[in-house]
Amino acid sequence: MFSFGMRRQNKLGMPLPGGTIRLYKKDDKGNQQFIGEDKIDHTPKDEDVRVKVGDAFDIVAERSKPTIKSSYRATV
Repeated sequence: MFSFGMRRQNKLGMPLPGGTIRLYKKDDKGNQQFIGEDKIDHTPKDEDVRVKVGDAFDIVAERSKPTIKSSYRATV
């Protein structure tokens, strides 16, 4: 859960319209990595916004073992 206040001291002293909010975080190389998104309701100024990120319910993985096939051909 990530939360922040829509307050003037946070430089956010204005209403925030409802919609999708996406969160990004800088990795070790300074590149932005998407960490999650959530839908929020209209939020008046001086209220808190709570964004739920982190539940991954639709990740599918398949384990496989690579096979190495090699053949040699010599022409004389």
